[in-house]
Amino acid sequence: MNIAQPNISQIENRPDALISTLNQYIEALGGKLEIHAKFPDGQDIEISQFAIVK
Repeated sequence: MNIAQPNISQIENRPDALISTLNQYIEALGGKLEIHAKFPDGQDIEISQFAIVK
């Protein structure tokens, strides 16, 4: 992510974060951010409106 360790600590300790910031953090760790809504009836719907287009 090319940011200082204190800034990483702030991201990790925030009760909320921007989705774009969370996405950058996860990708820097080698992962992929996916957001899903899960409902009591078993439905699992991917929320794609936040997808980051590169």
